[in-house]
Amino acid sequence: MMDMALKFGATVARFTTDGIAKQLHLSLPLTRDILALLCQEGQIEELWQTGEGSAHYKISQQGRDYAI
Repeated sequence: MMDMALKFGATVARFTTDGIAKQLHLSLPLTRDILALLCQEGQIEELWQTGEGSAHYKISQQGRDYAI
């Protein structure tokens, strides 16, 4: 799941929690957990929060290198 989220993030400039959840057909709580883990690993960066449990992200260079 984390690999799929990372590969999706590499195809767009920015993405949201909701967008990833819809694209990968995942629940919002599971998506939040996956994105939190990717942030902790330095694969993605949280840009800003848009609401409770929802945020905008971008892939880091480390994440882009891993996704390719």
